This record gives sequence, C-alpha cells and structure tokens, in this order.
Amino acid sequence: MTTIPLNDDQWHHVCITWSNTAGDWELHIDGVRRNNNTSLAPAHLIGPGGAFVLGQGSRAFMNSDDEDTFVGALFGVDVWDKVLS
Repeated sequence: MTTIPLNDDQWHHVCITWSNTAGDWELHIDGVRRNNNTSLAPAHLIGPGGAFVLGQGSRAFMNSDDEDTFVGALFGVDVWDKVLS
C-alpha cells in the first residue's frame, strides 16, 4: 500500500475505501487523499467464517509475526458495506 509515518503522538483520522468491483482503493489521512490504486483483490468477498483483521499485516495474522503489528490505540472504527463519498 504505502508507508506514511503517523507515530507523532497525535490523533489522526484514517479512512481506507475499497470496492471489490474493480479493486479500487483510496487512503485518506486527516481528510487528504494520500494514495490510491486499482486491482486490489477485485471480485473478492469476505464470506461467512472469513476474517477482517485490524492492526496486523496478513503475514502477521497467519504467522504471528510481530514485525507487521500495529502499536497504538484505535478509536471509532466504522465499517460499511459500500464505499461512501
């Protein structure tokens, strides 16, 4: 995705959108679009029994690797079933 340091002891608003139609995604930090691209898991669905993980990279989730683990606090996490504009 991208590397944008947010470890400045300040709260930040982070918004990630993803549409499984074409795999379009965008990353917004504090209301500013910082990155975007296409083809991220197009046509993929998180089905029954699937996992939606916050705070770990996919490798860390599978292998318990601390290298990709988030350290900090999360507050006000919202998830919708459509991309909001």
